[in-house]
Amino acid sequence: MDGRIHDPASPQTKPPMPNLQKLAKAGALFTTTYSQSPQCVPSRSALMVGLRTDQIEVYDNFVGIAGVNGDPTVSDSHCAATFGHAACVQFARTQKAPPTFIDRLHTAGYNVSLHGKVHVGAGLDQYGDINAFPFNAGTSAKCLREWTRGLGPDTNIKGVTQGAAGKLRVPDNVAAPATGGDYKAIDECLALLRSGMFTHPRQFLYCSILVPHPPYATNATYMEAVKDLQVHPVQQVKNKSRLNRTATANNNTRVESLKHTI
Repeated sequence: MDGRIHDPASPQTKPPMPNLQKLAKAGALFTTTYSQSPQCVPSRSALMVGLRTDQIEVYDNFVGIAGVNGDPTVSDSHCAATFGHAACVQFARTQKAPPTFIDRLHTAGYNVSLHGKVHVGAGLDQYGDINAFPFNAGTSAKCLREWTRGLGPDTNIKGVTQGAAGKLRVPDNVAAPATGGDYKAIDECLALLRSGMFTHPRQFLYCSILVPHPPYATNATYMEAVKDLQVHPVQQVKNKSRLNRTATANNNTRVESLKHTI
């Protein structure tokens, strides 16, 4: 979610989130922290182990953390199925990734339950029913376009600019905008919560979904909840935009002067 929603100093309109606001007030809120990578797997992997992406050599969405619990001789099963055990051992020895914080919680005696999107590797599927991407040998259409596709709400997943009607406006008539796996993950997490999971000590529940992704589908119920949402660019974006406009104006002035000289 947009980090500006959690920044008290941001003018961005904030939807009501009483539980998240309560959690933020009880802990630490990092309002000037930036992701390690413009792609999700490297950034998520860095977060999981507390190291930079260059330190663990996870650079794209198709080779995550190859070892398991910090042991390079034990391969993530999805990595091994894609590249073979020997290649994954080599990946892991190069990466030198320590145990993830989830592994450390388990070692400390926590009952760990993961559901939905994790996309790290590291053998984390041992802790639950998860979507265990990211290992891919580089032949999928998604992999081939990963570094060249356009990003953001003005483009679709193939990098083709949408028509004016598709920009900054998501479809609002989608009855079930999330993926089937998302609803499954949510149902599983709700079942655990309703069963009294947190009445027992040392519980860690991770529940993640794949949306939002292009085409950013939603429905009228959720659109109504944020109908007055105002989006304000961060100051750095405003400054860059102003500099670009100034540079363009100066360039136009130089061109006109050159025309008169000629």
